[in-house]
Amino acid sequence: MDDRFVVKATFDLEAAKAIDRATNRAFHILLWVVLALAIVLAAVMIFVFEDADIVFWGLICGWLAVLTLGYKLLNPRIILRSYNKKVGEVTYGFGEDALRIDCAVEHSVVQYAALVKLVEAKDYFLLYPQKRAAFALPKARFVQGSAVEFLPFIEQKTGLTAKRG
Repeated sequence: MDDRFVVKATFDLEAAKAIDRATNRAFHILLWVVLALAIVLAAVMIFVFEDADIVFWGLICGWLAVLTLGYKLLNPRIILRSYNKKVGEVTYGFGEDALRIDCAVEHSVVQYAALVKLVEAKDYFLLYPQKRAAFALPKARFVQGSAVEFLPFIEQKTGLTAKRG
């Protein structure tokens, strides 16, 4: 198969963060709102009121803020652990009809029509063969073709328009 574009990549923490941001965008917005409310409520309840019950609920709000931040920090690491199955470097080859994926443990072909979503992040292209799983292609790791030429190519092949993420 003659590939028009070839990307050699490893799945790292930055790729996991890009996938998490693009896949869970609405949830992240909700988390920021919850975090802001929890901090404000905690501060008001702890520092303004002297009633022990209100201070207790202020501490609960503070704990909610800590949990929210913990999730935002840990979720990309959980994604990385889940998907980084010791495959090492993955080669993505983009031919005229399909995407070829080669790594130490798998060799597969994905038809362009099977992709359900495209996202262009700052440093990655994310190709979704399923709603909540993505291939992360670092823009800096194209060894054949260029990242600039890739987006119009993949949009034309899939019939999808890439979302910015």
